[in-house]
Amino acid sequence: MMDLRCAMLLVFLGTASSLRLLGQKTHRSLIDAVFVINMDSRVDKMQFMNQTIQKLNVPCMRWGAAILELDFEQKTNNELFHVLKEPDVRLSRWKNCTEDLSYCNWWEKNSTEQKRQYYNTMGNFASHLSVIHYISTVGRPGGLYLVMEDDHEMLPQLDSELPNILAMVNDPDWNAIRLDCWGSMRKATQVSKQDRATAYRTQDHGEHINGDPYLGGTHAILYNYDGIQEVLNAWQAPPWHSSDNMFWTSKFRSYCVNGNPPYSEKNQSLSSDLGHLNLPDFTLSTNSGHSGFENIKPSDGCVDVNRPDLYIY
Repeated sequence: MMDLRCAMLLVFLGTASSLRLLGQKTHRSLIDAVFVINMDSRVDKMQFMNQTIQKLNVPCMRWGAAILELDFEQKTNNELFHVLKEPDVRLSRWKNCTEDLSYCNWWEKNSTEQKRQYYNTMGNFASHLSVIHYISTVGRPGGLYLVMEDDHEMLPQLDSELPNILAMVNDPDWNAIRLDCWGSMRKATQVSKQDRATAYRTQDHGEHINGDPYLGGTHAILYNYDGIQEVLNAWQAPPWHSSDNMFWTSKFRSYCVNGNPPYSEKNQSLSSDLGHLNLPDFTLSTNSGHSGFENIKPSDGCVDVNRPDLYIY
């Protein structure tokens, strides 16, 4: 009979059953899988992420980032992205800047730049939303999944610190935990503090739609599969906000845990570019990845996988 460990390595994330196999712990990490959001054009950033993910010793999937055309939200027939038709107040100002200059913020160079910022923000949102939906579809009960943007390095101590992170949150029903949030702490609720970390609850404070820069960052997010549906429901309920602000909510249980030293470090040479407006006729081919992988190992780094048409932007 084939060894169970070998059997688990025959298939990767191309289908729901393959991810459930990965969830049966073929590795020592408490994290079942890592998803790295990465633009097709940024091969350099994916090479950097491969190096950092290998330190975590966990299976990894590269998730193609959304690059959206103008008026994408009006043209798309994809039900997953219907929420994009209803932006919040701040984002509406960005979108309407080209039609009415009174909507333009004083700090923007021009109306074109502000509209570009609108679609950059939308692309980032669509990228994260699609990953959340995918996890909800193929994850396993009790599974932990890490979603990363491609300009941060997760330090090796994350795996050993994870039990302490969960203990500091002290909430068996947590939905999402962002790691190393940036910005002011004054609007968050501190739930615990140690010498090496501080945990915060980020509930709706009524000001996030105006873009107040409190606890930001979507570069490293842990998701609890048992609560992923509540996260998905919140992200699909209008109006939509920037990805950072989606975690300031009472619709699901969202936390930040900031490590000392941090659990992640930003690579200063790899600036964030997720969602940046590019070619107006951009489409993502479902044939660019692999439908199955034999002898896949965490040390192989992040791999491309075929995704259903639902996730074509």
